[in-house]
Amino acid sequence: MGKYISVGTGVSFDSDSFKAGKEAAEASLKKTGNKKGTFSIVFVDSRYSQPEKILEGINSVLGKNWVGCSVDRQFNNKDGYIEKKAITVTTLVTEYMHFGIGYVDNYRADPIAAGTKAIKTAISNLKIDQYVDPYIQFRRTKTKTFADIVRTPPYFILTLLSGTYFKNKQIALGRETEFIEGILEVTGASVPIFGFVSNSDFDKFMKESTGENFQFAEGKLIEKGGICIFAVSNLYFSHGLAHGYGSTDKYAMITKLDPSGHIVEEINGKSSVDEYCRLVNIKKEDFLKDPYKYTLTRSIAVIDSEGENYIKAMGTTPDGKYLFSQAKLAPRSGVGIVTFDEKSVISGMVEAMDRANKKLTDKTPAIVFAASCSARRAVLGEKIPLEIKAFQKTYPDVPCVGFFTFGEIGSNKNKSCQLNEQTVTLLTIYDNLITE
Repeated sequence: MGKYISVGTGVSFDSDSFKAGKEAAEASLKKTGNKKGTFSIVFVDSRYSQPEKILEGINSVLGKNWVGCSVDRQFNNKDGYIEKKAITVTTLVTEYMHFGIGYVDNYRADPIAAGTKAIKTAISNLKIDQYVDPYIQFRRTKTKTFADIVRTPPYFILTLLSGTYFKNKQIALGRETEFIEGILEVTGASVPIFGFVSNSDFDKFMKESTGENFQFAEGKLIEKGGICIFAVSNLYFSHGLAHGYGSTDKYAMITKLDPSGHIVEEINGKSSVDEYCRLVNIKKEDFLKDPYKYTLTRSIAVIDSEGENYIKAMGTTPDGKYLFSQAKLAPRSGVGIVTFDEKSVISGMVEAMDRANKKLTDKTPAIVFAASCSARRAVLGEKIPLEIKAFQKTYPDVPCVGFFTFGEIGSNKNKSCQLNEQTVTLLTIYDNLITE
């Protein structure tokens, strides 16, 4: 319980969906002093098979002012890595933050329009304090320089949406990049965005080609939804990301995409699969036997104008002819091969927090929300708990709650938001007013 914000995280491992949802919600409120929650975020292990019962259990405690979704495995600063199925509820209680919720069912039908609609609805549903909030902004202009003010705007966007899933063994890709485009059409690129993709059990997804996902918003179960939360914050916050993969001297250009922007037909004017195999020096027949064995450890990353690498998870089309990307790509994108480095990947959460906290080391983190790629869990294997332990060791007093996902939405402080893969992204909220 802090000076300006109280945060309570409740975790339940009960096998009964209703009981687990209710127990986790009650525990989160208890840790805030049983105060009425300002806003709650819920992570549900996708191995729970009755989302309607989970909804019922959480609604009985929290009402409707919360959002949530299915995730892969979870972790937090107290329990570390959590292998068994769990439901986590994190409740924020504060007079200094306000949240508006907007959502769209079946956002894939028109993802750009869906992103636009969801963020407009979220903004219109926002309710602020007509006295406290303007006063804090006034005090901020009196006590801070404009350099301080523009570095941390008094608002950010949280988004969560249905990710890639299988139905009847047929894959349905997420349209996250397009949804973000829709958001940016309303807000512009200067508003920080943090988010994640709702997903299923990664092990079954990869080995059995099965897995669906679900989302919650305003006390309802959402069908293949896209959710936006517009937050006005009089508290400091920060965001950051890192992946830990090492750069190489292997560079190329995407020269041909299909109309969707997800299927890479040519790299350097040649067949994408053939050219990838040449770049990483493997035989095509070996690659086609198990593409992810190679693309998760010798990955393709888009390179920005400052040389920063953003990994794009790649698989192959069913016929093995082309590479396909979960994220929509732009034609003529410069890309490079990055390689898995175990030590650096294990330090990913620490690096992301270092970046996020760089100019706020004198502030007190109230809660860190972390989204880590399920592919990181796959490549680290039994060593995945070490990433959480490294964070606990470096930031022993920082509350953290997180999960593994199929897509991490975010950026570093001076970068534009995008969909990332094989990355860990963080949103940190501090127990400090922006006037301090």
